[in-house]
Amino acid sequence: MIPIDLSVLFSNLVGLFLLIGVGFFAVRARLLPAESSKPMSTLLMKVTVPATIIHSMLRPFDPGFLRLGISIFLVGAVAFPLFSLLSLGLSRLLRVPQDRRGMWCCCATFCNNGFMGFPVALAVLGEEGLALTVILAIPFNLMAYSIGARMVCMDADGAGAAPAASWKRALFSTINLATLVGTVLYITQLPVPETVQTPLRHLSNVTTPLSMIITGMNLSQGSLADVVRDQDAFTASAMRLLLFPLIAWGVMRCIPGLDGLVMGAALLNMSMPAPAAATLLAYAIGLPLGILLVAGEAGGIRPLPGGLMRGLNWVVNLLRSVPFLILMALVMPLSTLIIGTSVGTTATIVPLTIAAAPYVARIVEISLREMDRGVIEAAQAMGCSPWQIVTKVMLPECRPSLINGAANASITILGYGAMSGAIGGGGLGAVALMRGYGRNQKAVMWAAVILLVILVQIIQSIGTAWSVKSDRRINPTERKRRKSS
Repeated sequence: MIPIDLSVLFSNLVGLFLLIGVGFFAVRARLLPAESSKPMSTLLMKVTVPATIIHSMLRPFDPGFLRLGISIFLVGAVAFPLFSLLSLGLSRLLRVPQDRRGMWCCCATFCNNGFMGFPVALAVLGEEGLALTVILAIPFNLMAYSIGARMVCMDADGAGAAPAASWKRALFSTINLATLVGTVLYITQLPVPETVQTPLRHLSNVTTPLSMIITGMNLSQGSLADVVRDQDAFTASAMRLLLFPLIAWGVMRCIPGLDGLVMGAALLNMSMPAPAAATLLAYAIGLPLGILLVAGEAGGIRPLPGGLMRGLNWVVNLLRSVPFLILMALVMPLSTLIIGTSVGTTATIVPLTIAAAPYVARIVEISLREMDRGVIEAAQAMGCSPWQIVTKVMLPECRPSLINGAANASITILGYGAMSGAIGGGGLGAVALMRGYGRNQKAVMWAAVILLVILVQIIQSIGTAWSVKSDRRINPTERKRRKSS
């Protein structure tokens, strides 16, 4: 794996967030008209990104880098068709409405590669990582302008076949042409005059800040309430940012000799931090475990043997009683068995999941116990099966409480993730501990703490807004009051 200076990475990521904030507040303060984001986006995609691509390929010829380029091209050629098939199946499994299924599949399959992927790759992985991201964009663009176009047309043309894909647009886009020019210059090593390299370098330096500012401008025009209400947007984002990257990571881990830089460049635009992956895994285990603790007790809708229920409660209490730092040390052998290593960002997913799953189970149990027993008895009187009672009665009725619990669990896991910096878990926790406290760089430590506080506020605000919106017991006036408080 390529060595990355955490302080440099932290500084770059903070800078990207601040640039997004510049664009956001420039529109909100009416310093820039919101409509100006469109011509700025055209400038980005038609001028500065192609210049960045060409500039990244102006490097001495290296057969080793050529092998990396072929590897990441093959990764993209396999991954994007696989994601397309998975998204089509998942859209039916998740019952996405027919008139939105095509766009859902497109959003779940294809990332914002050119607009966000290139600038972030340049900021995080440097010019070599950007060059590999450029090569990955070749199969991406071919798929996006062919299969992606057909997916979008599924919504508008459900009665007949989708129109033919524009292969001319796919092959001769400005990004692909810039990739072709850069590849030719790299392979042939044709000399490029300094008078040409200088403007390319200046345009390349503009790409990252310009793209972040445009992103902030676009975010300023959105509504948090609309995002919270759109369940399909949440599921598509979960597939795109969590499930598919985990699948890609698992497949690439099985490929012998695959370079770490190739994995990093391929996963950068689709990966989530370890706490997010742990949150999903914790809920995948904790949610059914919490339901089981309520449904399987004596007098529950599906009573289980008393010895089994006492054992489950004992295990949950035992795992919750172990401090997280000690738990990380205890499960290191298990992390090595599952992940192949006991240190690093990926290895922290194991202790994070083991620590968070019992916590989630208790939150789910508390939420379900708040439900009126008479509602369950009414469902049983109508002949509902235990599965129907859980899925059609208990979970929908307890949704506001479960959402609040999910927000609290996410914040707790975020705190665990910060502590995982002690075993090289990366992220803000590692920056605060290793760079800030360990090297007595107080500015770095406080910056990491402030960002963690901001993340907690964002998570809690979204959770509260979603919970209030889903609570049918609250009248519209009271809902507005709670949102504003």
